[in-house]
Amino acid sequence: MSFSILALELKRVNLYSLENAIREINSKIHSYEPEILILPEKWLIDKSNQEQTLEMLKGISLEKIPIAVPGSFSVLEGDSLFNRSLIFNYGKLVGFQDKIIPYRTERRQYHPGNKIKIFNLEGIRISVPICYDIDFPFYGKLSALNKVDLMINPSLIRTDFKVEWHYYVIARSLENRIPVISVNSSSSEFGGGSIFVHPYKYNIGAKVRTVESSDGYVFSKLILEDFTDLRDVRVREDPGIYNAQGIEVINI
Repeated sequence: MSFSILALELKRVNLYSLENAIREINSKIHSYEPEILILPEKWLIDKSNQEQTLEMLKGISLEKIPIAVPGSFSVLEGDSLFNRSLIFNYGKLVGFQDKIIPYRTERRQYHPGNKIKIFNLEGIRISVPICYDIDFPFYGKLSALNKVDLMINPSLIRTDFKVEWHYYVIARSLENRIPVISVNSSSSEFGGGSIFVHPYKYNIGAKVRTVESSDGYVFSKLILEDFTDLRDVRVREDPGIYNAQGIEVINI
């Protein structure tokens, strides 16, 4: 089973320039007809509640896409602000993932999530660590234990941390034998550099291939048969004990 993946490095915008951003997204969707769409973390600068966020996303042609994670958003719930990714199946909202580890100054504004959600969509299981979440091994370990096929990482990484960011993404993929795709904003202080890392069999072990963004996007193919047995062997070999509380599997 295979899936075509399109990750777009959008520039950060506010509500006044949202229409142009949506036009750009739809143009790429129509050109590449992806089965998985991914956008960066907090590419829309403004805060809104979830209903308002969903209304703003209506202009994107998500109804054509089996699996869409259109980035993350600053979502208000009462007095709490969450950094939240929304997950769609052919345009229908199936759930959301809140960022579990706010980065440094984010802690002053954002309420942390407390649960890793696994989305079982169209025969593929995904998890969605948001930006800084990918730096910590627990997310990948629990994803592997729950047979995740792809970790999707909407990010917002400044240019001077590009090398370290790539190290983390490569490490999470190699240590768990799971493909990881991380997409960054192309705004000047972030500079794109999105990366797709895919494990593959090599002799009696495994290596990883990396694909970096070109012209503001990553378009790649995920083939499940290439790595799932590698992932399951790694889970059996790992002697670590991980707290599986706070896991939710969403089957569609």
